[in-house]
Amino acid sequence: LMDIDIRELLSACCGLAELAGRIATDVIVGGDLQISEKEGPEDLVTIADLRIQAAITGALLKKWPGLHIVGEENVPPSPDAVDVDTGRVATYIEATKTSSAPENSPGYLYPLNSLTVYVDPIDGTKEFTRGIYSHVTVLIGIAHNSEPLAGVVYQPWYCEGELAAQRPQRIQHSTPRLFWGLVGFGLVGVDEEKPNVERGLDSLIAADSHTRPSPALAIINPQKIIRQGGCGSKCVLVLTDEADVYFIGTYTKKWDTCAPHALLRSVGGDITDFEGKRLQYHQGVEVSNPKCVVAKKHHAAIVKLIQ
Repeated sequence: LMDIDIRELLSACCGLAELAGRIATDVIVGGDLQISEKEGPEDLVTIADLRIQAAITGALLKKWPGLHIVGEENVPPSPDAVDVDTGRVATYIEATKTSSAPENSPGYLYPLNSLTVYVDPIDGTKEFTRGIYSHVTVLIGIAHNSEPLAGVVYQPWYCEGELAAQRPQRIQHSTPRLFWGLVGFGLVGVDEEKPNVERGLDSLIAADSHTRPSPALAIINPQKIIRQGGCGSKCVLVLTDEADVYFIGTYTKKWDTCAPHALLRSVGGDITDFEGKRLQYHQGVEVSNPKCVVAKKHHAAIVKLIQ
């Protein structure tokens, strides 16, 4: 059985997330999103979701035939798949290795059949169809057996302030943001220059859904709630310390959480159910998630609070 170098697979996923942004931008500029409902008016799919899923799956299987991929959209892999770039993560790790890095850190090779890649080609499809592009993310997560190991969260059209308030947002005024992480190495893409904010349990900031507010927020009584669409984009708020906690209702799937979960794990955060049990991602696992707690710094304490 073949071994995969996780740095190569993660590099490929970074490049494919960026490709996803280009495909989606072409769809926006073309003007015909071809929107259809899957399981109701809140659950939408566009031609961008389908094209991206096919491109990502096709490219990964071209490079690693037999790789186990679970995607949100049920489309065959693209027959004219791109060649992936597999070098960027190793290059970055080499360039940033400090002398204090442990020499005996875990190896980078994993058996092909122990890995599962979870793909959400467009997270926040509803926002995408409404021109709220800054809340859209591309999510590619890699699990080793049941554990989240590595991932990419890509925001093709990040903007803030007045630009973010426009409807539709003008994508030419936006900036892409790429976050990638590997458990045991860390997280890349979060601005390290920003001052480290220490908020206690009595003054937390929460990220929450517009349409499905979490009842658990009443228990922690946050000083502020940031309401926006997209599971990925709310997880980014936690990763960048703009928010401390995000309670997810029962409406997400493994492809929504695997990538952000790996990034959170790489910096000591977690995604668990309300009892504190970590979400699992092994092959054949139930794809629907329970209610979850997403947090980076105070995860265990927050789980305790809501018991």
